[in-house]
Amino acid sequence: MITADPAILVYAFRYALGRLTYAASDVRHAVEANLDRMPERDRALVADEIRIALREGRLSAAEGDEWAALAERLEATLPPALVRSGR
Repeated sequence: MITADPAILVYAFRYALGRLTYAASDVRHAVEANLDRMPERDRALVADEIRIALREGRLSAAEGDEWAALAERLEATLPPALVRSGR
C-alpha cells in the first residue's frame, strides 16, 4: 500500500486530474488506499473537483469513468452535508 501525507495526496490529485498518463491511475489508487487518513474536508474537495471536471468535459472518456468511480467512493465516506456536487 502507498501511504502519503493527506496534503500530498491532494497536490498529486490536482496534478493528475485530466492527464492521460500512468500518474492518474497511480494517484487514484493512492487516494483510495489512504481514504481513512484523509480529513473529511480533503475527501469532499477531491470529490467536488472531480465532479466539476466531469461536468466541464475536462476528462477523457477513457479516464472519466475511473475518476467518477473515485468520486463516488469518496462521497460514500462523507456526511450528506459535505457532498456538494451531487452524485
